[in-house]
Amino acid sequence: MVNVFIYSELSSPTLQDEGRSGLEDDIDEFLGEDGQCCGGGAGDGSWNVDVELIEDGDWETRVTRLVGFLRQRGVPADTKMVILSPDWQPGMPRRTVRVFPED
Repeated sequence: MVNVFIYSELSSPTLQDEGRSGLEDDIDEFLGEDGQCCGGGAGDGSWNVDVELIEDGDWETRVTRLVGFLRQRGVPADTKMVILSPDWQPGMPRRTVRVFPED
């Protein structure tokens, strides 16, 4: 599996209306057979959603598609994803992707 951890310290109108569980449901529907939400949490104004993507030669395309989905979904501007590739081991660097790149 490819582990993707989505983080934000802000809220958005969409999240305020539906909550984090609504986002998790939408991610599950978007990913279909390609992955699933497997956890999440919230506290002190921040939130996170944990996602597992299937491990195959196309997982990086799925990450790119997930970024586009999160943008369209209206996640907060500070949202980032920390990605642990299939070959990731403790001590190796983690890949971080900002959903809305900084200028």
